[in-house]
Amino acid sequence: MITAEAVSKSYILKGGRRSVLRNLNFDVPPGGNLAILGGSGSGKSTLLKLIGGLDYPDRGKIRRKGTISWPMGNMRYERGMTINQNLRFICRVLGVRDYDSVVQQVQELTGFDRQMGTSVDVLRQPEVRSLSLAVSLCFSFDIMLMDGTPRLAGLKNKERYAEKLEEKMAQSALILATGNPKEITEKYPYILVLDGKTGRLYDKRQDAIDAFKATQNNAPQSLSKKVGG
Repeated sequence: MITAEAVSKSYILKGGRRSVLRNLNFDVPPGGNLAILGGSGSGKSTLLKLIGGLDYPDRGKIRRKGTISWPMGNMRYERGMTINQNLRFICRVLGVRDYDSVVQQVQELTGFDRQMGTSVDVLRQPEVRSLSLAVSLCFSFDIMLMDGTPRLAGLKNKERYAEKLEEKMAQSALILATGNPKEITEKYPYILVLDGKTGRLYDKRQDAIDAFKATQNNAPQSLSKKVGG
């Protein structure tokens, strides 16, 4: 499903260049869900963007098979365009012809009516959050990216969102980036632990959690263990 070959990524900050990923290698087979586990600043959101093609590595390659989503709920809208116009634009980019079906699904989840003809800029923050999650759930991808488990609390139609989310998660391979081991369920047979420099892939949950805890405690921890080792 996803292969990283000697991937490195850094950013220029006020204090100089900061490297978040160095010579990262891993290989997740087709059909295997992946959890990316790491603390704050470990590079998990950066890696998610690299996998989704929203950013590019400084060096190395990421290979993907199949269509891949943007990180769920993280939408970028064209300023000044209405919700309907944004949806039509997204459909065009993704090659989705059934625009009316997408609009209907978004309306069923959000409960929007007249808002569909208004600019996204005038929506309140809770409405933007509701819309962005709905749009993410109304398209189908082979691989679904999630920067943390989607928060449904506070959504007007959270039961509908929950049903749609379960439906999409059953249809797609999943890649979850999280800093909370409790979010990693049995759905994720592969766990990539990041430490802010590099990372290592595990296929045993407890081994991955132990490695993660070691990075949080700044304790020496070898990340050279092979999958299954």
